[in-house]
Amino acid sequence: MSRKSSGLLDDETPSPAGVLPKLPGLGQSVEAVVQQMKDAAADQPPSPSPAPPPTSVPSPVVLETSREVADIPLNRLKVTPYNARAVRTQKRIEDLAEALSTDGQKEPITVIRGVGEYAGYYIIISGQTRYHAAVLLGWPTLFAQIDTTIDANDPLAIYKASGTHNSTAPMTALDMGIRAKELIEKGYSISQLADVMGKDRTTIGRCVDLASMPEAVLDQILQHPDKITVSFSVSLKKAAQSLSAEEAAALAYRIVSEDLRQRDFDAMVERQIKKLARDIKPRASRMATLPIKLGGVRSGEFCMLQADGRIKAQLNLVFSDQNLASEFQTRMETLIAEFENAGHDS
Repeated sequence: MSRKSSGLLDDETPSPAGVLPKLPGLGQSVEAVVQQMKDAAADQPPSPSPAPPPTSVPSPVVLETSREVADIPLNRLKVTPYNARAVRTQKRIEDLAEALSTDGQKEPITVIRGVGEYAGYYIIISGQTRYHAAVLLGWPTLFAQIDTTIDANDPLAIYKASGTHNSTAPMTALDMGIRAKELIEKGYSISQLADVMGKDRTTIGRCVDLASMPEAVLDQILQHPDKITVSFSVSLKKAAQSLSAEEAAALAYRIVSEDLRQRDFDAMVERQIKKLARDIKPRASRMATLPIKLGGVRSGEFCMLQADGRIKAQLNLVFSDQNLASEFQTRMETLIAEFENAGHDS
């Protein structure tokens, strides 16, 4: 193989300065030259065999000798429910599979040895998306580094380690909400989660609210996690509690389509809730109307109305004479007192 730096073949030696190398065959017959070339070829070492074509699984990356590494079969790998990244789209997996098929595995995944029901398996701490991509490609193994410092029995330690190792993209509010919700159900407090996740308790609570949305709203959050952030959780929760799931999802989509700021979205939700309240407020039905005449002229009416399962009485009366108004007030006070003394409940 030629070396571009010297311009010489591997078995050549440089000629003295200013002296041309002797050319073979000068002054000899053609047959002699051919024989010399055959003899020279017979003296050369055999050419190395061509390298085998690359397989679908790349060669392992060489790491420091102090780290425990291995090629691990995919059927010995298990995903953990405590991985910090809870959401992986199919498109992301397919994109990564395409990159792996072209460039190979550049970095090892990180695993720990399983215990209990996972004994004999390796639990993925970092590289779960690469694992799904490798499954999609049909690879038999992945190159992995085995971390022996993480307690396989400690969900919070696994969560924290996976968050540290997963550096390709920041965790979304939905990622944190889903995992926080699951860990709370396991008995961990929001204070414990706040310490591990590096967020305050209020933020953790709002992330959990996002993860608890109806499915139609969650679909919008999954599609646009960079737009529908934790800052919208309070109003989204109000919308989900007061409106239908479809109406709340439509409002969530408007965050994206209209690039809404938080305060604009808050006002939009309030308007929608008030409109709904007006639309569904039951109208009072009139049970009876008694006209009231003073001096032969209609001066008002007494109405009995039914609304919300209750009966209401309304008296509308206009007086043109002050003395008559005072007399009516006195008689009404007497009537009310008698009604109360009769022991009637409201």
